[in-house]
Formats: sequence, C-alpha cells, structure tokens
Amino acid sequence: MKLHRITSRIINLPEDYSFKLTASAYNFSWYFNGSELIIPIDYEELIIASIREVDLRKLKITLFSKRKVNHTETFFEEVEDALGVNENLKLFYDLWMRDPLLSQSYKSLKGFHLRKTKLWNALLIGICQQNASFRQGWNMLTLIHKKLGFRVEIEDGKTTIIPPSPEKIVNISINELKKCKLGYRAETIKRCAEAFYSNTLSEEKLQKYDEKDLTSIKGIGKYTARLALILSDRRYELPPIDRWLAKIISEVYNVPLGKAEEEWVSRWGRWCGLAAFITTLALDAEPLTQALKRIQEGKITPTFNENKITPLTLWKFT
Repeated sequence: MKLHRITSRIINLPEDYSFKLTASAYNFSWYFNGSELIIPIDYEELIIASIREVDLRKLKITLFSKRKVNHTETFFEEVEDALGVNENLKLFYDLWMRDPLLSQSYKSLKGFHLRKTKLWNALLIGICQQNASFRQGWNMLTLIHKKLGFRVEIEDGKTTIIPPSPEKIVNISINELKKCKLGYRAETIKRCAEAFYSNTLSEEKLQKYDEKDLTSIKGIGKYTARLALILSDRRYELPPIDRWLAKIISEVYNVPLGKAEEEWVSRWGRWCGLAAFITTLALDAEPLTQALKRIQEGKITPTFNENKITPLTLWKFT
C-alpha cells in the first residue's frame, strides 16, 4: 500500500537535544537510515511521520497517510511527544554528571531523549528481552516485524514496516509466532494480543495503567511491565532492574545483590528508568561478563563502532 504526503511542519529544537542519538537508539533500518526517522503514529489509520534535521536545531516533520486527514495538529503534537523535544532533563543531567557509573558517558550521550512508542509495541520489546541478551531479544523483534508486520510505501519506493496488530497475532497460530524464534514468549505475546483485542488493554487508557495492570497477564513480570511503561509513557520513576543491571549496581556501588533496586532508587529517584536505559547505551548492552570487564577498565561510554551491533548501531544491521 502506498501512503500519500499530507502536510509538513518545521519545528525548533532545544540546545540540549540530539536528533541523531534520539533517532538511532534501539532502532531498525526501516525506521532510521542515518538521516531520516520514520515513526508510525496511528497503526489503524496508517498515519506515518517522517522526520529530518533540515538545519541547525530545526526538524522537518512530514505526515503521510492513506487518505485525507483532518486535525493534523494533534498528529504533530504526537510526533513532538514521541521525540521528547519538549522534555526537560536538567535535573537528570545534574545527577548523571556526578554518578560513579554513568558520569563518563555524559558528554557523549547528553542530548539523547527516549523515543516513545505504542504500549503494544513496548510490550513486544519487553517480552522479547525476557531472559535474552540484547542481540537475541532484538533479533526476535526483527523477525516479528519482518515476518508478521505490514509493509507500506511512503514515497519514491521507500518502504517501512508497521508492527503486526494484536488482531493479526490473535488470528495466527502459536507455531507461526514461534517461527520468530520466540520460544515460550510466543504464548505471552498471544495473551497480550488477546488482552488488546478484547479491550482489556487499550492504547487510549495507557495513562491509567500501572505495572499491576500489565502483570495481571500471565507471562508479564515486573521487569517487562516497567520497561513497557517506560517506553510507552516515560514512567521514569519505575526501576526496570533485571539480573544484568542488578549485578552491575551491586558491583559498582558495593551493595548486596538483593539491595540493588533499593540502591538504584535512592540514587536516581524519579529518573530510575531513564538511568537504566542510559546504562545500556553506555555499555553497548554488552553481555554481563563483558559489561563488568568494561566497567573495571573504565570504558563506560558507547564505542560508536560501526562494525559492531550495539543499541546505537542496530539500525545499520537490520
């Protein structure tokens, strides 16, 4: 299906905003190519936003859709919200530049803002990361998008992928899902899809949900629920502590493993979720053994190695 250009707008960026860092982190080639970022805004109506940096501190946002769209102001606001261009991180920066673990990454990562995504997509990300390394988890998500997603053409033959809808997942077999190398996670994704399909979960009710609403679905634990709420609604106060981060906290701050979450909350407060996300960027989401070695060697900043798959280079390899 081909989408048509609707309208465009130029917006100004604040001085502490990095479009490149924001666009590249944990992204796919069908959403970012090094200069243009694509964000699906409305999966059902097929409204897509294309974002480019057109001048110093200016972005051009272009909307595409399959039909004429009224009230485009709302969609531009959604794009700005997804990009976090109006997000004030000054208080986070004050903590970041002084932290024993993350201060080294401050100069190279300052300006990064977390891109928001739909709750459904955030849950797919969280489920794929269950008991998986960065590369394993994002390989599963890559297969979900490529095998089950919906391809659309934006312009000049350029295509992007809309993630599979909950309805599509409900209507395919578990075996079809398992072709995405999901293993036991296929059952959890199926149950999440059924929750959306039955309106037990809804994108419109996102701000009313807490982690208990998500953990009520079998297979969704505390970590997955918190990660999903951070990615979909920037609930930075939630600490997404998995075994990887818990061990790092224990080693760096010299606290027992069982006190890792308490220590993280005491240090980061309302910024727990963002600090956890930054940690994965700073350490290239390395497996735990390599991450701890890098910490011991004082290499706690992204390598920006174009020949290595990291959260900031993923888009070059998918």
